[in-house]
Amino acid sequence: MESVNHIQDEPLERYSLGMSLEGETCTVEEHLLICQTCRDRLESLDSYHGAMRAASSAIRRDTTTAADCNRVVVKA
Repeated sequence: MESVNHIQDEPLERYSLGMSLEGETCTVEEHLLICQTCRDRLESLDSYHGAMRAASSAIRRDTTTAADCNRVVVKA
């Protein structure tokens, strides 16, 4: 059985966020071609980041809506 060195957490997370360091992308992508475990980890990270972006958007939308509702219009 062949031993596989998996991608460390930090480079995989940067890759998921599209923020890989110079030269890191090719290494990560080459490894992902042969490693189902790391592909599964990446899929999990992508889902997590998607959920966080959706939650952040919902919070901003709710905050904006609440601020609009609380705005008082004063006419002179």
